[in-house]
Amino acid sequence: MPYSGQASADRESRAYCHVVARTRPQLVTLSRSGPRWFAAFNVRLSAPPKAEATRAQRRRGAVGMDLGVEVIAATTQPILLQGAATQLVANPRHLANARRALAKWERRKARRWVQGRPARKQSRGWHEARDHVAKLHALIAVRRADTQHHLTKALVTQFTHVVIEGLQVKNMAKSAKGTLEEPGSRVRQKTGLNRALLDVGSGEIRRQLAYKTPWYGSALSAVNPAYTSQTCHRCGHVDSKSRRTRSVFEYTACGTQVHADIGAAHNILARAQQTPAAPC
Repeated sequence: MPYSGQASADRESRAYCHVVARTRPQLVTLSRSGPRWFAAFNVRLSAPPKAEATRAQRRRGAVGMDLGVEVIAATTQPILLQGAATQLVANPRHLANARRALAKWERRKARRWVQGRPARKQSRGWHEARDHVAKLHALIAVRRADTQHHLTKALVTQFTHVVIEGLQVKNMAKSAKGTLEEPGSRVRQKTGLNRALLDVGSGEIRRQLAYKTPWYGSALSAVNPAYTSQTCHRCGHVDSKSRRTRSVFEYTACGTQVHADIGAAHNILARAQQTPAAPC
């Protein structure tokens, strides 16, 4: 008898064959990630019936979520993620954990490069190092995608409404180098922050939420992110000095203490309830 993973794969294979047999592929895209090749089939299907929220989703209602670097996500309510309920989803730091191995193989690749030769005529050692670098990047991408899919699936299946910040990730991750005439400041620190922001993949999380929410009868909206991390979610007072540390907020007006990211998540949800949030 095949093990459960094999049975699941067989069911998915039969479902795929059923879809292909009933439709005509419109487009086939071949792509490569590290040592593996993938084929993506674009087919035309009839629209499925509109999904409705479950009783458990309606009971829990809406949730606000703040995306960050120290923790990937902070929510107003606990979410059940991989068997544990939490309001703070830890950042696995997939890229940071692999940087030592990446640097090792990048150095080896650079040492084995022979100037003046095209890539196809480089040594076997150079090709080995290049393949190791590609394999590591593919592994990081798979692990990052796994984290993102677990988070987004938990959100859309446990709540009727997910509210996030309308972040402009491209602008946030801009380089601080500046120009020769006007060089930037604290370039190294900004480079590290940009790397961490892109490793989290806030834009990809929003994209996944946008297409998954209709599947499970939930909704997604985005609010203005201005001052969500400097505002007290109880009294509404705004003061940047309230943030004592990276994670602890002690509001100067009322003395409320809360985790900074959870407080921001409450502000995000409150903004969606006070004013119509932009649908995603």
